[in-house]
Amino acid sequence: MVPTAGFAVPRQAQPAEITPFVMFVASDRASFATGSELVVDGGFALGPVQ
Repeated sequence: MVPTAGFAVPRQAQPAEITPFVMFVASDRASFATGSELVVDGGFALGPVQ
């Protein structure tokens, strides 16, 4: 279990929240995206909210 208290989105993601991003990256709609990074972590990488 990942600690989520104090973060921008204080809960873990549901599969239905991640799936659209995965489907986009795997689709032809992302064919013009090169060297991009899509962070789908609910603000976890930013650290706790002060």
